Amino acid sequence: LACNFVQSLQTLISRRKSALAPAVLTVGGIRSNTFRPNIVADEVELAGTIRYFEEGLSPFFEAEIRRMEKMLEAYGGKLSLKYQHENPTLVSDEQMTKKVKEAAQQMIGSNSVLDLPLELGSEDFSFYTSKIPSVFAIVGCGIEGSLREIHTSTFDIDENALIYGTSILAGGALKLAAQLESSSC
Repeated sequence: LACNFVQSLQTLISRRKSALAPAVLTVGGIRSNTFRPNIVADEVELAGTIRYFEEGLSPFFEAEIRRMEKMLEAYGGKLSLKYQHENPTLVSDEQMTKKVKEAAQQMIGSNSVLDLPLELGSEDFSFYTSKIPSVFAIVGCGIEGSLREIHTSTFDIDENALIYGTSILAGGALKLAAQLESSSC
């Protein structure tokens, strides 16, 4: 029943929402109250995440998952949903992005500054961007020859990249301050 439910959740992405609104639904954890080859568990816990760009999709997904409870009931199951809207969508301020990008291009060269595609990550920096004009930038800090991944026990950075990140942020702040100063004169 839990496997059927996980497969059904994927139809929310492929069939229930617009294909023009990117989203990812991942069930990353499944555990039962038993783990024996000859005992069918009477309780299963699922943990997952849903990521999207459009803020309005959160209530949509919660309502759709609650609707799926009827499917579980038809098979004799029951759903106890704990749906948490943890992080708002991260949106960088256009003006701040422009200033930080200009500062980066001046400091490290235009060829070293890349416009990255949208990514369906989850980032708590979004709490800042939802309250004040902010910009989220990624500073390349990989260690050459080492394919270490974030959120793993082997994560590490080339600390030489830190000087670039702090310099770019300071340069962006100076550009914004100069703009504010000239507009208030």
